[in-house]
Amino acid sequence: MKKLILVSLIIIQSCVAFAQNCCMNDSTIREIQFPLTEQDTKTVFCYLNNEWIAGAYLDMVPAGSIQKMEVKNDEYGNRALFLTVSPEIIAEVKAEMKKRFINLDPRCEFPGGNGKLKEWIDANIKVPEGYKGCERVMVNFTVHPDGSISNPQIRKPSKNESANEEALRLVNALPKFRVKYFTPRKSNLNLCIPITFREPGAIFIRGGESSVINQFPFISSTPSPESKDNTHKKALTSNDKIDESKVFYEPEQQPYYLNGDTEGLLNDLYTSILETTPVTQECVKGRANVRFIISEDGQIDTNSIKVIRNRAVPEDYLKSAIEAIKKLGKFEPGKMNGTPLRVTYYVSIIYPVPPKYIKITE
Repeated sequence: MKKLILVSLIIIQSCVAFAQNCCMNDSTIREIQFPLTEQDTKTVFCYLNNEWIAGAYLDMVPAGSIQKMEVKNDEYGNRALFLTVSPEIIAEVKAEMKKRFINLDPRCEFPGGNGKLKEWIDANIKVPEGYKGCERVMVNFTVHPDGSISNPQIRKPSKNESANEEALRLVNALPKFRVKYFTPRKSNLNLCIPITFREPGAIFIRGGESSVINQFPFISSTPSPESKDNTHKKALTSNDKIDESKVFYEPEQQPYYLNGDTEGLLNDLYTSILETTPVTQECVKGRANVRFIISEDGQIDTNSIKVIRNRAVPEDYLKSAIEAIKKLGKFEPGKMNGTPLRVTYYVSIIYPVPPKYIKITE
């Protein structure tokens, strides 16, 4: 009998150690690094009395209140942790989760980060022989929970059929993506990527809002007076003059914040935000994406500041963020062929303010 009790205790402790190790590696309590690693894609889902509660994890349940613990597959095929607890514990966990902002949208990344996708395409694309001009072919495809890709389809075709065939070949050849799910039921993801074909030896500049609208469909497609005539594409030679009145989205040289580039910009931005926004408002959890124009002299065009996506950020916090952007310092302007340009710039503002930007004063 004593041996049986001893064996049972060892098994229980092993299960607890396994669950704690998995949950420590779970995104619910550990900040995911960028880009996603293989470990980041693995989530241990925790069930309380056979019920999955969004965002709940093992450490939220007092160890002494766990009546039973087992590791088994859930109905979706995930290796999950099942706990038996009292109804009072479940009520406490649910009440706590209602106070938190929980984003359950899955994350899908190209290996090494989505920024590497363009590098991979540039390294593997085969421009058809005799191709002329510059255009984008848009391709839809499906990403499965294991990251594999299938069903590529041309959404926006080229007039050159060989370019369309090459775009499909590229998508079929893509390596497995890394997908992070925050819900136990995992469904396929539908993605769309642009593949740019350029005439070999020619240099092209592209203006207008059309490229940005493909990524941010919530942006109004009504052109501003200054960009109304900026929706065409043309080849550029070293002797051509650049129309400096246009707004560019992909200049040869991106704007550079003089007080420390991106990290310095975020530091100055959050410092200004914290002067007017409470630091301890943990109930405010969200993200706002803001767009503005940096002029040829490196100054922010304050009239161009616009919130293009808002996820759960209150209006007064948004106003504080916009005022903080207006107070930012000067940029090294974006350039094309050495000529300063008006360039669109994006910044993402997170609430609550990340701890590393909070300065503690004695």
